[in-house]
Amino acid sequence: MSEVSGSGATYHFGDFELDLKAYSLRLRGRIVRVEGRPLQLLTLLVQRPQELVTRAEIANCVWGNDVFVDIDTGVNTLVWKLRQTLRDSSESPRY
Repeated sequence: MSEVSGSGATYHFGDFELDLKAYSLRLRGRIVRVEGRPLQLLTLLVQRPQELVTRAEIANCVWGNDVFVDIDTGVNTLVWKLRQTLRDSSESPRY
């Protein structure tokens, strides 16, 4: 994430606003539909701007320690879904 600002309950980046109290994402004031796990990933990333977040940390945050998933595939899918939601690309990432 780049240019993340926020009060701890609401984060702003680009034209987006993530409201943690309402657990919602808005684009220019309009609610954006986003699934639960990609929203968990987004929350993790905005709370740790300019930090490296490992795949293991993402898996622990999203699935917990008791669930066994293919971490690489699971994280790749989450990142893909989040990029789709944010209208971002892996070739020319903005966030």
